[in-house]
Amino acid sequence: MRSSALGLVVALTLLAACGGATGPTLQVDDDEWFVSAAPVEGDWYPGDNVRCLVRGIDGTLVGRLRDPGEASVWTRDAEGAFVEHECDVRSVGDGLETRFRSELTTLVEGEQRRHSPIGGLHQPSRSDVVHPIAFYRSALYEPEPLPSFAPRPPIQWPDADPPAEGTSLFGWAPADHIVIRVRSVDTAYRLANLGDRLASRLLGDGAGGAHDEGTLRMALHHLALPTIWATNPGGEKGVSECAIVLPPAPARGHLRPLALLRVTDPELHHQHVQAGLALEAQPDHLWRPDDDPFPERRERRNARRVLGDVEVVATDESTLQATLGESARWSEHAAMSEVAPYLVERSTALVALVPDRASSWLRIGGLDHQGQSRLSDAWCGRERPSVWGNGPSERELPPVRWIVVTTDAEGLAVTISCRTTDAADQIARDVRETGVSADVASDACRGNAARLIPLGLVERNAADVAERCFVWLGWKPVCPNDGVYRFHPITGEPSCTVHGTIAEPKEGADLPPLPISDVAVDGSRVTFRWAIDWRRRE
Repeated sequence: MRSSALGLVVALTLLAACGGATGPTLQVDDDEWFVSAAPVEGDWYPGDNVRCLVRGIDGTLVGRLRDPGEASVWTRDAEGAFVEHECDVRSVGDGLETRFRSELTTLVEGEQRRHSPIGGLHQPSRSDVVHPIAFYRSALYEPEPLPSFAPRPPIQWPDADPPAEGTSLFGWAPADHIVIRVRSVDTAYRLANLGDRLASRLLGDGAGGAHDEGTLRMALHHLALPTIWATNPGGEKGVSECAIVLPPAPARGHLRPLALLRVTDPELHHQHVQAGLALEAQPDHLWRPDDDPFPERRERRNARRVLGDVEVVATDESTLQATLGESARWSEHAAMSEVAPYLVERSTALVALVPDRASSWLRIGGLDHQGQSRLSDAWCGRERPSVWGNGPSERELPPVRWIVVTTDAEGLAVTISCRTTDAADQIARDVRETGVSADVASDACRGNAARLIPLGLVERNAADVAERCFVWLGWKPVCPNDGVYRFHPITGEPSCTVHGTIAEPKEGADLPPLPISDVAVDGSRVTFRWAIDWRRRE
């Protein structure tokens, strides 16, 4: 009996040493919002049954439980080790959501003042990792009513007369849209991969490949184009040249393109389409992420019309009708006279035309914006309506008029016509300097980590951080040095296997330049060569 009593004393002592008896007292209302009975010191993190947790300016813990009942929180001891504390949960009725919002507002305002530059200086600290201010603001944000716009008048095809059979694909493309004509489907996929590599170096947040908006992935996903030909890999295709028509001001991650396919063998192409669509209808081909925040967006619907010798494929019926309903076509544009000599050359692989300035009908609120809103809802356990709507937009386009790419046995020859000589000089400088230093690569990776902080608060246990980021926010973080992103299982702090964390960064490696040579500028035109080993499949 005495030994049993002694064992009980030892067990209670060990339990107290582990923090189980020293956790904070949480006052919890009927909707599981809570406030700690007293301020606490140091950094605290959510444990079992705690949905969200914030330490306010005065040290008070506020947040929300997932379900009624027991809860725990984590903190660090003097040596930095994590210790779990069982909380003393006490019911207090209702009304604590107002206290949560008040504490969160005070924290946001205080952090904004702390981060305001004084004398042009800003000194980041470890709390930059702990306090994602933009995310907290999103949790406080209430969506406003959407503005009302008159819809674009639809044009029903084939009631309107389509271009005649044999018309250039530029005769199908509206002149206020970007159009990219490629000589074959295989060439389109190869050049898309090369273009992505170059764009990642030139546009990837200064470090090449810092993130991937997933735009091409989702466009192909909705158009179902890859699967149409994947059912007969390496075989003949019933399509020759093709073109992609792009809205000039798309929302991020939501391109809504339109494809034009020149059909050379209607029967073969019809068989490929039917086989591909049947394959995509199988359950194992449907993209249905676990715990999907946007299940309404995963349906794959596309609109298809065969008009003469051209099949038109769009991500939805409204895009098809609105795009083909335009009157002015690229075939009537002055730029066509400049690229016409290239169109008759068999070596010409790609011709892209960019409008000077264009109005576009787009969705208000991109995937990143909507994902942040859904993340903050999941974090604090509430639901708000999505802020989607249609509205007109005008945007300045890149300073490029047209691009022509030709191929030979050694690789690519690229010609870019710019709007100004200054733009040509800048593009030439960028193309000459596609290498990335280790410092720049590390900075880009830390930028990814900063953008991943909100996701880490919600999905600390994510096995594939990049894929879950794509599911929630419509983009994937890409480490320039091929590192893998992870979340700390307690704090949710993002880290990269190569570059470490924001608080404790590590140095990566330099990226060699792309094999680009013979860069030259002639007035407003830039030319260069890109060496390609065509024997390598990419």
